Amino acid sequence: MIVNGYTIEPNANLASADLSHANLVDVDLSGANLSGANLTQTKLSYADLTGANLSHANLCNANLRKAHMRNANLTDADLTGAILEAHKPDWRET
Repeated sequence: MIVNGYTIEPNANLASADLSHANLVDVDLSGANLSGANLTQTKLSYADLTGANLSHANLCNANLRKAHMRNANLTDADLTGAILEAHKPDWRET
């Protein structure tokens, strides 16, 4: 998938990418480098962000409802106004 000229896939290098207002519902960005990315008002519900680097990312007003974020790095990420509703893994996922 290509969004704003960026390839959206697992382990992608999206450091400092501008993905604001993008619809990334249910995408697989596991292991992706999103450090410093602009994800303002981005729809990331049900996205797989497992092990993703979101350090210093702008996630203001992003929709992260039920996103998979196990082992994601959120150091200094701006989550102001972000929608955060936990994904409750099925007992078989543990």
